[in-house]
Amino acid sequence: MLTLPLNAPKPDWHYSERVEVSSLRVVADVGQIQVSSTGDVAVLKVIGEVDLSVCPALQRAVDAALVGQPRVVVDLAECTYMDSSGLRVLIGAVGSATKIGRSVVVVNPTETVMKIIELADVAQILLGPDAS
Repeated sequence: MLTLPLNAPKPDWHYSERVEVSSLRVVADVGQIQVSSTGDVAVLKVIGEVDLSVCPALQRAVDAALVGQPRVVVDLAECTYMDSSGLRVLIGAVGSATKIGRSVVVVNPTETVMKIIELADVAQILLGPDAS
């Protein structure tokens, strides 16, 4: 498994190349992002807290996943906290994916994270149109 430190330089990704994401793990001081792939879906499992210090790692993980797979699922089942900077990364990922004919969807937000998503009124953007 490849581990990228939070302050690692962002690789120069090109949307035309295929990147294997099955063994990528991005580690930050307060959280980590584990990336795996199944078929045409990349799954980013976010563990711990997502704040301003973790956002560069989350952005790198999302960028890498979007290059390699047409569908990206961000699993927040083990995300204990997310601030507005984390929401910004996820909302931006949804928009970027849509522009290149791909998709990003958030699943399994914890109760704490769901409250933040609801307060920001971005549930339909992140969780899909059927989000309540």
